[in-house]
Amino acid sequence: GNDFNEDAGFVGAYESGAPTDESTDWAWLKANSTIYWLLRTVTGGHRNQAGFDVQVDPYTAVIADKTVRFGRAYSREAADLSRPVNQIGRDETITAILHAKRILDEQGIALVIVLVPFKEEVYAAQMADQLTTADMTALASSRLAMHQFCADESLDCYDTTTDLTAVASEQLLYFENDTHLNAAGNALLADLIFDYLKTE
Repeated sequence: GNDFNEDAGFVGAYESGAPTDESTDWAWLKANSTIYWLLRTVTGGHRNQAGFDVQVDPYTAVIADKTVRFGRAYSREAADLSRPVNQIGRDETITAILHAKRILDEQGIALVIVLVPFKEEVYAAQMADQLTTADMTALASSRLAMHQFCADESLDCYDTTTDLTAVASEQLLYFENDTHLNAAGNALLADLIFDYLKTE
């Protein structure tokens, strides 16, 4: 998946009674309180008629003459390795990567793990006055955990954060109202990966 939180969902961690970071009080409010959902809609998002979460980015910054929204609660929650469900996702991810590595080794094929940062990490300088140190630590925690995993297992890991950040002030690499790379960001990422593979 895109993150450890998604990977936990793929293995059914949410349905299987896995530990969560919610107290009983918060769980009760989610199930019974209209005020809870009104506040969630204003601060974090809501579900549309199809039942999908509509996320709200509460902060803005001007980047390359465009107003860019950021600070989505889901991004922090999905990356934060202090959350038990993300720890399950991390363990599942590690298991899957090591399994893939064994298969590729048998075929003589190299494995390269590519890490792509959150928008907030690439544009940290432009967003620093609105995000806390705790926010940035949570956002980086999964990426840094993958660094440690790659080091422990002697895996080839290319973290694109530095290279994306190097050109971030010149152009917008992510969608203005979304967490994903835009066309320019994907084109740059493809070039960076190509150049990295040529040197390996």
